[in-house]
Amino acid sequence: MITREQQRMRLAWDRLCYRFRDDDASWRNDGGAAKYLGALKKTPARIHACGLGMALAFLRSRSSQQEAQWAGKDVEVATLRALGYQNDTDLIEKIRNRDAAFLFLATDEAVALIAWMTRLMEGAGVSADEEN
Repeated sequence: MITREQQRMRLAWDRLCYRFRDDDASWRNDGGAAKYLGALKKTPARIHACGLGMALAFLRSRSSQQEAQWAGKDVEVATLRALGYQNDTDLIEKIRNRDAAFLFLATDEAVALIAWMTRLMEGAGVSADEEN
């Protein structure tokens, strides 16, 4: 039996491997990983201050910061997978069209997945670029 936390860790790991390759040792040598982690680490505070939809919209709007856009997209995809949406990639659309219960559940999943993604990257030796 796999626990919910194991499922979250697997989803977080899969998104990071998709983004930065399967070898986590190479993540710290990827120039974009530090900026990605910096954006990721700020996202829970943005969620707390403005809500999940607004935080994701903010990351999407960072056209000059590709790594922030990637972080937002990976949080969206991992959260949707955690909620059972295997083929969807637009969490903002789901938030807009679903009820408050969905939003609360999606927010909890997103924050938990961000924590896993952050810890996995830090465990691989990536240091956050806090400029974003």
